Amino acid sequence: MHIITIQDSFEAVISDVSAGIVSSESFWIARRRGQNEAQELHHITVSNNGSVEFSGSVQFERQSSGTYRVAFGNDAYTLVTPVATVKTTSDDVTAVAITSDGSRLVVGSASGSIATYDTATKTPIGSIRHAHLLAVSGVYVFPSDKVVLSTGDDFSAKLWPMPGTPEASQAATSDSTTKEFSDSATSDETKISVPADTVEATRTFRHQKKAITGAVLIGRGRNFATASLDGSVDLWECGSGAVVSTFRRIASPEDPAQCLAIGTCDAPVAPQDRVKGELLFDCDSAALYVGYASGTVQQYNIAGHFQTPHRLSLDSPISAIAVCGAWVVVGTSDGRLVMWNPSTDSQHALELDMSEPIEHIAAHQQGQSVVVVLSNGPESLLRVTFDAPNFSYEYLVGLSELFRVRSVHSNGTTLVVATQDELAFFGVEK
Repeated sequence: MHIITIQDSFEAVISDVSAGIVSSESFWIARRRGQNEAQELHHITVSNNGSVEFSGSVQFERQSSGTYRVAFGNDAYTLVTPVATVKTTSDDVTAVAITSDGSRLVVGSASGSIATYDTATKTPIGSIRHAHLLAVSGVYVFPSDKVVLSTGDDFSAKLWPMPGTPEASQAATSDSTTKEFSDSATSDETKISVPADTVEATRTFRHQKKAITGAVLIGRGRNFATASLDGSVDLWECGSGAVVSTFRRIASPEDPAQCLAIGTCDAPVAPQDRVKGELLFDCDSAALYVGYASGTVQQYNIAGHFQTPHRLSLDSPISAIAVCGAWVVVGTSDGRLVMWNPSTDSQHALELDMSEPIEHIAAHQQGQSVVVVLSNGPESLLRVTFDAPNFSYEYLVGLSELFRVRSVHSNGTTLVVATQDELAFFGVEK
């Protein structure tokens, strides 16, 4: 597999030539085989002689708005750029989520703060300072779009009213702070005074003894689960704040749980077989898929509180996981993407950059295919299409040079990618 990088302003170069601002200008594009390999660097000249033309040592063409094709000899690659990007210069971004209606972004930071952005204006509209004592490791928006679940490196999970809403303002003691950001569409640096709210969490959940590695909401969110490096997956009930159940691998209870996803079990659990049924909501058909440091992916029946026979065993740690239809999408620490169907126990693998882990995954259905957006080390963001048993992939480009993805999230219509200082928006095709 090759890593393709391109000048982050290459579309601005094309736009300037198209508009006649300059008669010709060039940008660079590079290819390398791995993170530690030397790259081959090429320059492409854009000129306008009645129509925009590309020339250089590689073939380059614009296929449609935001989609390009480049050929290095016989090897051709598709490049896709974001619909929009927003620079965030105030904090080191660690997590992102978008509301179901697409109107707001929730962003977690290394400082432990949470901020919200208006997606239409790309401006920050609310924040919670010191939401966690250490970095925010994940943010999750409830289906109502009114409540946020956050997890932190302080071993806790917390519930918050959505920052920037009247509910959050009523719970806040506000003063004003200045957040700097720039909208890449205009490249204008802007300073905006945004309420930086000191808000008490609606509820704090703390039980696990090591770092929380992920969380999933179940149904409408009355129950949620958190995975931890202590080997546990805790099922919580929001109203009481209680741990309903704890799941561990029977064969290796301390095996670090590195990621988790929510799916469906083979058959609903009968009411009389529910464990602590009075604290379960939308759980009868729900199953947890947990990825472990041992290379195991284990399915658990939530309502029945048992480990099922569905298990995938790989030879490297599981680093990311998602569920899409019948497929469990698994990323490994040695750069493999594995598609596993628990019902048939079939699996298909794609080897990417095996010197880097698959770090973040978002998956959605497109017709009969599964589309997976994933990061695979520095400057590597791919959109993989799986049409069993075949894989194909495109490169998502146009982010700042030397970027590293910190989080990806899709609401089914828009995909948001967060790097340490940038938010990028991509459309989701159905």
